[in-house]
Amino acid sequence: MKFSEIKAHCEAMSALSREVLDDFLLYYVAIKENLGREADALEKKYKRVVRTLPESYLKSLKAEYIAHRIFRKGGYIAKYLNRPEIRNLPGDQYSFLEVQSMKPWRYSFAEIVHKPADEFFEMQDAMTGERYLLYSPGMKATEAEFHPTMWFILISFNGQCWQTYGLIIPFRDFTADDIIFFASELNSFAVNEDSVIKEVEHNPYPFFMLLSAAVSPAIVARGHQILHLQATDVVGQLPAEKLQRQFSSERKKELFQFTHVTMGEFPHYAIAYYNEQNGDLHRTAMTEAGFAELTKAFQGAGCDLSEEADVAVSLAMLSTAETILNKKITLNPYAELFRKNKGGGDSEEIEKLNHFMELAASCYNNKKDPDISKIAAEAGIDKETAWRVWEQVIGKLDPPKKK
Repeated sequence: MKFSEIKAHCEAMSALSREVLDDFLLYYVAIKENLGREADALEKKYKRVVRTLPESYLKSLKAEYIAHRIFRKGGYIAKYLNRPEIRNLPGDQYSFLEVQSMKPWRYSFAEIVHKPADEFFEMQDAMTGERYLLYSPGMKATEAEFHPTMWFILISFNGQCWQTYGLIIPFRDFTADDIIFFASELNSFAVNEDSVIKEVEHNPYPFFMLLSAAVSPAIVARGHQILHLQATDVVGQLPAEKLQRQFSSERKKELFQFTHVTMGEFPHYAIAYYNEQNGDLHRTAMTEAGFAELTKAFQGAGCDLSEEADVAVSLAMLSTAETILNKKITLNPYAELFRKNKGGGDSEEIEKLNHFMELAASCYNNKKDPDISKIAAEAGIDKETAWRVWEQVIGKLDPPKKK
């Protein structure tokens, strides 16, 4: 079938969706099942974030939540499809609902793989790896404005391809690892792609709140993206003598801190912590290059380690998760033990850089022209570093004028 024919079918399905879903079924089921109150209660849990979002977005998210509750796997559509009020709908409208009941609606964190035709996208789900054909005029407009790397969308199948419904959320720099991290902070058992899917299908509202930082840029320093990478392994006895050339070390009771001699400073901060009592080795770094070199050094000393981090989270996601969940997230408790002896140092520099980016990105996301010099002073970093980092982050976007 030609894309022009598929598009005509999609447009017909969109028209039916407006007639039967937006104008009738959402209200009908919401009243019967108290879904409006349910959505309001979930939204209220995140009032700190909600008050920063436009009212029009909140209304769209509420409608989307109700639609998902109706058409998701095990949703209310099965309960209501044979009710007289539904059976008496015009034939094309009832047929539309029958089609929607056959394949559950679902949420997808997805990336664009290919654009086979105007307003059509070949998508790949970042959690399942599944590829699917998507029709979405809204995504076309959003992509042109934000150039996102990943999307958070509710999708429905129309018999020929998938379509978006509700608010299209673009993530400019969030990754699948960021989403997994966020889900794990919501539920400590959500540690992989499958559990993320279960979390979002059960309650998408926490993930809706990521909209507040959807276009937050990645933080880049000296050509490296700054993020938290960590992994913990049991290595037993550590051959410390084999590590002397590549690390400086410090000890506090049973805990050792190993700082990589070339990658232990800004921006990489490749540092490991070894617990002599239980044999745990905790690797940390703030760039992928730093984590790779740290891992390579310990592998060379005879440690059997995976090259992949257990946790890889951007500074933007860490800050966003703390705001949404209203809690302080401590990724590396070991560092605090040694930081007290050093009086801050490197970690303070990263914290200042992160604070600078939060302030600057907040201005930019709210369509304001950031005063980089003023924000740098507020965050406690020098003006030249601030401008260098900001220009790397913004990339192709028009930077603010220097003040």
